[in-house]
Amino acid sequence: MGAWFQRLIVVFTICLPLTALTVAGCASPLISQVSLTQSTISPNGDGVDDFTFIEYSLEAKAQVSIDFAAANGEIYSFRRHEPRSPGRYRARFDGSYIPDPARAEARVLPSGSYTYIVTAQEEGTNRRQEVRGSLTLVNSDTRPPGLDDVIVYPETISPNGDAVDDEALISYRLTKESLVSIFISDGAGRRYFLEEENQKSAAPHSHRWNGTAAGNLLPNGSYTLSLRARDKAGNVTEYLVPVTISGGGTPKLEIAAVRFTPPTLPLGGALKVEIEVQNVGDITLRTMGPPPGTAYTTNMNFNSFHAGNDPLAPPLYYEQAGYWRVGVSWDTADRPYPIRWGMGRDLAPGEKTTITGTVQILVDRTRQVRFWAAVIQEGVGFGEQVGLKSILISY
Repeated sequence: MGAWFQRLIVVFTICLPLTALTVAGCASPLISQVSLTQSTISPNGDGVDDFTFIEYSLEAKAQVSIDFAAANGEIYSFRRHEPRSPGRYRARFDGSYIPDPARAEARVLPSGSYTYIVTAQEEGTNRRQEVRGSLTLVNSDTRPPGLDDVIVYPETISPNGDAVDDEALISYRLTKESLVSIFISDGAGRRYFLEEENQKSAAPHSHRWNGTAAGNLLPNGSYTLSLRARDKAGNVTEYLVPVTISGGGTPKLEIAAVRFTPPTLPLGGALKVEIEVQNVGDITLRTMGPPPGTAYTTNMNFNSFHAGNDPLAPPLYYEQAGYWRVGVSWDTADRPYPIRWGMGRDLAPGEKTTITGTVQILVDRTRQVRFWAAVIQEGVGFGEQVGLKSILISY
């Protein structure tokens, strides 16, 4: 039995009258020249005979389906009602099929003999044609990658820089070496990738998501987080989790003006400080103490204030991530911005306020001290140094 017989195609053609003027006889074939580049494949990802091409020619605009029938009669869909224009086509088949059209998962067919069925339904008519042939699968890898122990916490995030639920931890365990992608989909079906396909080992993995995609913060709303793993054989597993962005926004506080007065002070004198700030972001900025007007010395810092003035009591004002304050520093300060004041109240978008306070100068053995100010988002960082002013010290 020669190789020509292995490529024999059995063609079933249903010819129906297209119009009342159709003459007797069968119309020209809707689909023709159907063949396989390989009649036996081994879909296991080893790079040898992993796939074949199903080739065919289409004579008219039609919807094309490609299915595989097992020996027990079970049908596996590979392509379903896909519109095609007249022309020559080739479909790459790696042994995988889609078990559920509603999900983006794929499974490799078990080893065995199958009948492939290529069906064309001409658009706008009842003309339909079906072509069948044989395909054998050997050494199929039917074990799909597993996405186990998936946790997304929290499932609702508020990425606004206040250090409360600003990001979600995506944790999962991959059971088989695979290409893994992570993306977010909105209600309109738009897809935003958090991770493009990356080769990952069979091990626990994690990803932190801060509500952004490609560096841009996504709008508030409901989304679907997709974890997708694809192995070398063609098996695809997907895990879906609903996630929500609520209260997201961009925090930004700017200093509009800084004043250090007077320009000359005796040692032990009090430097007056005025800092005007404005919320130029789109969310309310939380703040904390010490309150405006609090007096400092250059030997103090924001941790120097204790309940009941008891030095053994915990500090009243410590660093709390996400809160906003203004800070003052100078040349010989022993830490970044030891002097800090809160804004007196949480600041809504567009609001301004002026923060005042005093600093008693106890810096010895220097004739000149340079002071400056900056905005501070605790746990995140400091803004630009602004309002640089040289203060002369007299003795």
